[in-house]
Amino acid sequence: MKNIYFSILLIFLLNCIDSVKTPLGKLHVKIEYCKYTNNENPFLGGFKLFKDKTEIQEIELELNNQIIIPNLKPGKYYIEYKTLFNRIETIPLIITASELEIAIICFDFMDYKTNKNVLLVDNLQIEKPITIYFESNGCFHKAKNKMSITKTKNNYIIKYNNIDYLITENQFKLIKEFEIELRSNHTNGCTTQEIYRIGGVDYEEYHFTDGSCNWHGFRNLIGKLNLTK
Repeated sequence: MKNIYFSILLIFLLNCIDSVKTPLGKLHVKIEYCKYTNNENPFLGGFKLFKDKTEIQEIELELNNQIIIPNLKPGKYYIEYKTLFNRIETIPLIITASELEIAIICFDFMDYKTNKNVLLVDNLQIEKPITIYFESNGCFHKAKNKMSITKTKNNYIIKYNNIDYLITENQFKLIKEFEIELRSNHTNGCTTQEIYRIGGVDYEEYHFTDGSCNWHGFRNLIGKLNLTK
C-alpha cells in the first residue's frame, strides 16, 4: 500500500514540475545606419541568431528594418550579420526572462583599425594633392563632382567647388575612413552606379564602382565634412 501511495505522490510531483514553465525572454532587433544617418532604405537585409554556437533562426527583415523575437530561453546568444561593406560582424547578447533585450545592428559599421590597405591619404606628399573623382549614373540622372586634398607644411587643405577649406584632424580622419570604405567590397544590383577614381599626378590611381544604392560615399563624405556646394 505504501508503494502505491509513493508512486501516486511521485507522479503528482512530476506533473507539477512539468506544469511550471521556464520564464522566456524577448529580443528586439533593429537594423539601421549608425554613421550615415541621412541614408534611407526600407530593406537593409537580415541576420542570423545563434544560441551558444547553434543557429536557431535566420531572419530577413521587410518592414521598418526591425523585429521582436519572443519565446527565447534565457542564455547567451549572438547575432551574425553582413554589413553594407560585405563584412560579417557579430553582436553578443544575454537574454533574460525579466527584460526585453534590444540589439542595434549598425548596417554601416566598419572596424577601421583592421584596415590592411596602404592609404593614399596617409602618404600625401607636401604640395602634391590627391583627387577624388566621383560620377553617378542612373536611369534619370547623371552627375559628376570632385574633391582634392593637399598637404602643406603644417596643415591639410581640401579644395571643393573651387573653394579651399583648412581642415581639422577630425575631418582628415573622416577622409581616411572614406578611403577605407571605398576600398571595401561593394555590391551591385541597383540601377544607379557610382564610379570613383582616387589618385593624382604623383600617385597611383585606383578605380572603384558601387552599385548598392546604400553607401552614397561621396555625398556622405561632403556632408560629414560639412562642406557646402
